[in-house]
Amino acid sequence: MTSFAFTTNITAPIACMQDYQLKQTLGSGIFSTVWEACQETKCAYAVKVVIIQPDNLPPLEGILGETTTEANFWQEVTLVQTASKLGVGPTYYNAWICDQPVIIQGRTGYYLGFIVMSKIHISLRQWAERFSKLYFTWKAWLETKIREKLKVLLDAGLVYKDLHAGNIGLLIKYDLTPREVVILDYSPLFVLVYPQGEVPTMERDHLLNELLPGMFTYLDSQLEVNE
Repeated sequence: MTSFAFTTNITAPIACMQDYQLKQTLGSGIFSTVWEACQETKCAYAVKVVIIQPDNLPPLEGILGETTTEANFWQEVTLVQTASKLGVGPTYYNAWICDQPVIIQGRTGYYLGFIVMSKIHISLRQWAERFSKLYFTWKAWLETKIREKLKVLLDAGLVYKDLHAGNIGLLIKYDLTPREVVILDYSPLFVLVYPQGEVPTMERDHLLNELLPGMFTYLDSQLEVNE
């Protein structure tokens, strides 16, 4: 087999994946799809796949995810690297743009970008929905840990705007309780960068005192509806 079908509309050369084997989708957002990936028998990776939009072709939306420019792709890679070094995001391993065009809806000329990171166990939303009693027991701990991670980003001049339970990853113990929190998804559309590292107080307060508590309030309401 020389090609890989991401969807019925997208086919890419196997060589694009380098030495990673994509197994199953872990999640899809507006802008990308994340896959579980393996190297030989080690399936410890998550690979984010993004369509790169050439200037001379029309944009495509709603297939694998919205297209992005090459510049935006590398900007996201930089943000992922930064979050990894700060201990806030997944561990960063590698990133590349495949130099072989992919076929989308029967048209060629588009490219795919790949970002390889460590794989989380489960998102906060999925974990809370499956283990609601544990969630309410650990809610205060989770909010404290997420607040700490957001403060690290803020101190580095980064304001995380896409805060919701699906973008919070958890590493869990054998007893299903959380042992670590990871903030996911660093699309440059949702991360505000202050180059001098000085985030205005208003931005900090809005994130920590409004968006963060609001995320938990919304998650609580969803769990109550489902009970």
